[in-house]
Amino acid sequence: MRQATSNLHGQRFGRLMAQQPMPRTDRRTRWLFSCDCGRDLVSRVDAVRSGKTLSCGCLNREATTRHGGWKGGRTKLYGIWSGMKERCTRPKHIGWHRYGGRGITFDPCWADFASFKEWALDNGYRDGLTLDRFPNPNGNYEPSNCRWATPKQQCETRVLVGNRKLTTEAVADIRARKTSDRGVTRALAEEYGVSVTAIRDAYRGKTWAT
Repeated sequence: MRQATSNLHGQRFGRLMAQQPMPRTDRRTRWLFSCDCGRDLVSRVDAVRSGKTLSCGCLNREATTRHGGWKGGRTKLYGIWSGMKERCTRPKHIGWHRYGGRGITFDPCWADFASFKEWALDNGYRDGLTLDRFPNPNGNYEPSNCRWATPKQQCETRVLVGNRKLTTEAVADIRARKTSDRGVTRALAEEYGVSVTAIRDAYRGKTWAT
């Protein structure tokens, strides 16, 4: 029986949070997940639901560490910083189309891990929190637009931006890219910072006053 996946968005499985479905390459259903350590992972839905996959691999790495760091001295915070840079600068990264591919980058002052770490510790970082672009979820990674947030806070941010209005130009672009693929629809919602419902309304030609 085909698994229902439309309600996975925002659900947590261990350290993984479901982001969006991926195009099918076989009979297995796969989703893109973001890990608490800052990395992204494409995994089969049955693997995360069964508990077989609960992280991007960082749980296994931590099992071999001492004094709370990753093997080689790399910490969770380092992984978050590294993930941020890779999403913004490496076209082959699985999350490139949602970050660097959309022009999202990071502040030059964060090119150095020591500077990023200093900002993180001064602004409330602790294990279990993730780097959240706020108040502008479509803006760059920079000190004035980032905070440390819980998964619940990130979901609340998505609800708030879901009420954003689309311009006539945006609606025309969305209609030109109309598809029945739910994954593409969700990707458009992420790109424009609105809800999936708003994208479907745009498919039908709805416009919003600006």
